[in-house]
Amino acid sequence: MLLVAGARTLWVVQQSEPNGDVPWARRVFLGSLVAGGAGFIGGLPGIAGGFIISPMLIWMGYRSKTSAATTAAVATVSSLAGFAGHMAHIAIPGTILLVTLVAASAGSVAGSWFMAHRAKPSWIKALYGIILLTVGGEMLGGLWHLNTLGAVVGGFVGIGYLGWHSLAHHEPPMPHVSA
Repeated sequence: MLLVAGARTLWVVQQSEPNGDVPWARRVFLGSLVAGGAGFIGGLPGIAGGFIISPMLIWMGYRSKTSAATTAAVATVSSLAGFAGHMAHIAIPGTILLVTLVAASAGSVAGSWFMAHRAKPSWIKALYGIILLTVGGEMLGGLWHLNTLGAVVGGFVGIGYLGWHSLAHHEPPMPHVSA
């Protein structure tokens, strides 16, 4: 599923952003299915599930930046719920917990600022596509105890596709003709 979602996300990197709002009924119906499914799948290993939510929001017709911001909010709540569920079974030293909390918070603020002020929609789609292929490759590689190799291959496939796509669709500049 992740490999297909990653390939599809990379396929639409250069498509223009939607210019209208997603209809209310579609938001409620598909949004509930996506959020519930992502929460369930993400909750199994204790991860946020953002790798599922954002590509689905883009597929539903949301703009890339709206998708990224929504995913960040949903992933925060999902991560906290997953963390609370796993805390009953493990003990984390307070120092590690505090350092991790501060680092994750600082990274979240920096990432949010970058997404709001600097990132282009095509960058967001490309990054999601590469992440999905990397995670999908890692999971597929895990079937043969080759997790790292699968992740590396998945990531390189995504990066390679973007490189090929940009070269294949790049039109040379018009030659300057002087009179």
